[in-house]
Parts: sequence; C-alpha cells; structure tokens
Amino acid sequence: MESLIVLLFVYLLFLGTHSLEPEGVSLQNVALSGVASESSQYGGYPRAHFAIDGKKKPSCSHSVYEASPWWRVDLLDVYRVITVNITSRADCCPGRLNGAEIRIGNSLENNGIINTRCGVIYHHLGEETHTFQCNEMEGRYITVVIPGPYKKYLILCEVEVYGLRADTTSPVPSTLPPSTSASKKPDSNSSNILFPLFFNLHSLVHHSPSSPSFSSSFLQFPD
Repeated sequence: MESLIVLLFVYLLFLGTHSLEPEGVSLQNVALSGVASESSQYGGYPRAHFAIDGKKKPSCSHSVYEASPWWRVDLLDVYRVITVNITSRADCCPGRLNGAEIRIGNSLENNGIINTRCGVIYHHLGEETHTFQCNEMEGRYITVVIPGPYKKYLILCEVEVYGLRADTTSPVPSTLPPSTSASKKPDSNSSNILFPLFFNLHSLVHHSPSSPSFSSSFLQFPD
C-alpha cells in the first residue's frame, strides 16, 4: 500500500510540471506573407503593399479622398488572430485614422467590411501604434475601413497581424510581441487529471483495505 501511495505521489508531481498540451509557438507577424489591396490608389500608384513591408516608415499605403476608404490583407489562410497593430504616418494629419475599424473574417462581401469587428480607433495621436487584442478571432481577411458617408483619406504605414493558423492545436504563447499581452489560459487537461488523482490519493491515505468504504476503484487512473 505504501509503495502505491508513493507511485501516485510521483505521478502527481510529474503532471504538475508537465503540460498535457503541445508546446506553444512564438507568434509571428503573419501579415508579412499576405497580399494587400485597397479601395483606391492615391496618385494612381499602387501602395497597399507598403502597409505590410515590415517598415513603419517612410512608405505607407494611401487611398484617395473618398467615402468609406478601406484597406485589406489576405493572409492566404485562416488564422486565430491574437493582436493587430496599426501604425499611421507621424509627420502629418494625426486625426485621419479616427473612426477606423478593424474587421476580421472569411467573407469578401462588401470588401470584407461586414466581417466581425475587432476594434475601433477613437483617437489617433500621430505616430502612436494602436494595438488591438482580438481574442483569437478567426479569419483570413483583415480589413481596415473608415466607414461613413464623409470623404476621408486612409493612410496606413504598417499593419501587423499576430496569430496562429486556425488548424493548429498549439496554445497561445504566454510571451507575446512588444506592446501586446494576453491572459495565459489554464491547462484544463492537467487540472482535470490532477483533481481526481489528488482525491483518490487522499482517500487511500485515510482508508484502510478493511474499511467498508475502501474500494478498488480508488486504484483506477482516469481515462
């Protein structure tokens, strides 16, 4: 009996220090390998790709002066989006991004602006980079749009998208890129096993085989 208790105790220690889920992977800016497009091209020159070139300056995407200008990146696969960082130009017109919305989803209907909204830029301050926690929203398309009937420019110097492929089973890493954060999810699988084993061990210690309440079921490991 004592040897059995020792074995169970060692097993509990092992579970407490080893996750039953796969190791997390470091988050990458998946927008860098995407394909960008926009509602219009200022000066007739294609600039959409400037927002995913990995450089926050000096090049930026730039729409014409129009109602509901939008910019979109196709991630080429469905991702669980953790965070989106948006940076606009710092040398001019800090208010131009006010009201911009970040939309995430798999639909291209109405240029993707009907997809689920992750966040809104209510007050833009120049070169400030806005970080939006999207809580693992799934989608292939990330769209930035300034909705409304009034004409505006949409200028984006960099859009960073951090996430994991939707078909991966990897948990969200506890360490995220700069300016981002996320709550570490509890290891539900470990807790589901640890609790019954602890209960069973407690029962073994406080009951003897001669006791009416003792049962061989205490020796069974959970599935």
